[in-house]
Amino acid sequence: MIDSDRGRLVQSQERVKGFLEDHLKLNLHGKNNILVRAKDGMRFLGVMLYPAGRRLNNRNRRRILERLNVRNAGSYSGMVKQFEKKKYLKRFQWELVEKFLM
Repeated sequence: MIDSDRGRLVQSQERVKGFLEDHLKLNLHGKNNILVRAKDGMRFLGVMLYPAGRRLNNRNRRRILERLNVRNAGSYSGMVKQFEKKKYLKRFQWELVEKFLM
């Protein structure tokens, strides 16, 4: 839930927690049950999500460059185009040229 009033967010968080515990017999892990400011971003499945867009985590950026080869270049290229800005996309394209044409 996204809201500018922290009090409403805390109330909603408690309602959800109560529902999960009472009806579904589930418990939330305290480490993962936090409120964050949207501008700080949120990690989800290897991607940082922001109000204005998304980008790959630094770890995933590094892993893509390390694992890049002829067989997976298309897949990684699509991922970079989907989640990154033009600056990193250009860097990735140069990495492709250097690896496969040099």
